[in-house]
Amino acid sequence: MSFDLIRGACTPEAAGLKSADVLACLQALDESGNEIHGFVAARHGKVFAETYLAPFSGTLPHTCHSLGKSYTCTAVGVACAQGLLSPDDLVVDVFAEEIKRFGITPDDNMRVMKLRHLMSMSCGMERMPDMNEHWEENFLRSPVKFAPGAQFYYNSVGSCMLGAAVEKVTGRELDAYLRETLLAPIGIGADELVWRRFGNGRLAEPGISATTRANLRLGLFYLAGGEVNGRRIVSEQWMREAVDKHIETALNPGVDDASCGYGWQLWMCKQP
Repeated sequence: MSFDLIRGACTPEAAGLKSADVLACLQALDESGNEIHGFVAARHGKVFAETYLAPFSGTLPHTCHSLGKSYTCTAVGVACAQGLLSPDDLVVDVFAEEIKRFGITPDDNMRVMKLRHLMSMSCGMERMPDMNEHWEENFLRSPVKFAPGAQFYYNSVGSCMLGAAVEKVTGRELDAYLRETLLAPIGIGADELVWRRFGNGRLAEPGISATTRANLRLGLFYLAGGEVNGRRIVSEQWMREAVDKHIETALNPGVDDASCGYGWQLWMCKQP
């Protein structure tokens, strides 16, 4: 059953804001030096401002780079709600078949690495494994220098492993599983989100393109705490943990958004 989390449109004033303030925000973005393709803002589920700069439009999926990580990790949350995964599952258990097939002997730190460490970018590796079509084997073969959970290091291959974990326990491709369990229920259409693929045919993360409204719906899903139209898709506890800071991202946290810490494939920021 589909239920669009965007519940129509309204004026800024109806949302409790001033049109002049919204215009000032748009003007500031325009003058920021960034290339703005589109802007959508909502409050209480209703869009109060939306604009796109030609030749872009609201129906055009945009490359989202690492925002794809948040979609992938939310799929982990869905699988956890279905009892198929847990944040405390060991990586060596989830990928025991692959470890045996590749003839890998995991080191001591790899043996205690959990999915929660992948989600919080704290798997303990000193460098990111090569992100080619052999990314799964590259990750499992990589030395884990630090104790998992001890320090932050951005690792996109670890994010790919989260998607692979979902595929393992569901027996389905991540895209199809996510569309059925999350995207369709919150109103994201089939043409609003597109995945890239590696040379071996596996879905590539980061490698997602989505419309601006699709990304808004994902944000509204988090604001709704994982429940849509009375139906719980992800547990309330998982959603709370996802937006909590699990690890520091800088020695001097709080200077800017990139140094405010990291949740589960989500950056923390200065705004509460």
